[in-house]
This record gives sequence, structure tokens and C-alpha cells, in this order.
Amino acid sequence: MIRRLRKIIALVLLAAFANLTPTARACGPVSVEPIFVFDTSPDLPFADYARGHLGIVRPSFGRKTLVIAYRYLNGGWFADGEQAALIEALKGTAPEGDGTAAVKTGESHASRI
Repeated sequence: MIRRLRKIIALVLLAAFANLTPTARACGPVSVEPIFVFDTSPDLPFADYARGHLGIVRPSFGRKTLVIAYRYLNGGWFADGEQAALIEALKGTAPEGDGTAAVKTGESHASRI
């Protein structure tokens, strides 16, 4: 009976000591602040991206952004004037215009036929 009681006490003490050990932490940043990233475009400012500081290129980026990354990753580069045009294009204004002139020309041509 005493042996059994000693085993039970030993198990209870072992469980109590096991519960006192600190929890293991995974390796990584200690802060719990959220980090927000863009899914469809690079981080701001776009000038860094246009200069070749690509960061992590996500496959969900837009076509313009992926073409810029492809050129840099294949050893190409952009001149200063081209980089300025790229920044404007990444901001949403296409350097070649919005293409409505061609649509209007097509509409007027179609009305003559």
C-alpha cells in the first residue's frame, strides 16, 4: 500500500514539475506587430523598384511589374528616363496613353461603313 502511495505521489510531483517548465519558443521575431504587404504591386516607393531593388517578387504582381523584374533578373537595366517612365506606369498612368484614341477612331470608321 505504501509503495503504491509513493508511486502516486511521485507521479503527481512529476506532473507538477513538468507543468512548471517554460514553454518553448519558436525561432523568429519576438514582436507581434503585423506586417502588411501588397499582393499586386511592389512596396512603396516605386522608385526603388524601378532602380532594381526588387525585394521579393510575387507571382501575383501585375504584368508591368513582372516585366520590370524579369529584365533586371536577366541582367538588363533601365536608363534614368526609362526609370522615370516606369515609376509613372507603376503609379497607374501608362506612358503610352490609355488607348481610347484608337477605339474612337475605330468607332468613327465603323459608322462610315
